[in-house]
Amino acid sequence: MVLRGVEHSDSRVRIKAIAASARMVQLRWEMARERSVISEHAVSIIALRLEDPDGEVRCASVTALGLLGGRIAAAHAGAVAALLEDDDWGVRDAAMQALIRLGKQAVAHAAMRLEHEEANVRAAALMVLRGLREHAGAHAAAIAARLEDDDHTVQWKAALALAELGTLGELGALSDAVPKWWELQMLNSGGDLDSVFPEGDEGW
Repeated sequence: MVLRGVEHSDSRVRIKAIAASARMVQLRWEMARERSVISEHAVSIIALRLEDPDGEVRCASVTALGLLGGRIAAAHAGAVAALLEDDDWGVRDAAMQALIRLGKQAVAHAAMRLEHEEANVRAAALMVLRGLREHAGAHAAAIAARLEDDDHTVQWKAALALAELGTLGELGALSDAVPKWWELQMLNSGGDLDSVFPEGDEGW
């Protein structure tokens, strides 16, 4: 009955049914500690709502998959990553959080968007890779390349992601990339910190 609600004509019912279905899957996993055909079917039904015409429903779906985590919802990491390109900013934000929760299975899907034509998508991908920490180490070079992005916010997100990897010892030969970028920013700004930090992003 709950799963039927995921496809209900009323978006409010779909949202509630998605949350209830996700909880049902979690309980089944906690009780059985293994996959079940019913659980996999439920997760697939939830994932179908990633393409719902209602932004709030898409947001509910992607949030539910993120809460289920990589152990349960890994197969849908690519579909979740696609929502980094969603027109609804709330959905994009939910997708970023969900991908971080999905863990290493999400890394490649985020990295694929580092060269996306839209700066906001590139920035979102970098934020995901920053959150994935040590799992993103293999993509350090691709992240470092964004330090030369045409968009300053993307550069800044790349610096943050690299700094995170640096604390984990994941940069190797790229360990001086962020200091060099920072020195260049300070030089170009005449030492004016306010002009270096993107608006609304003043800290590490």
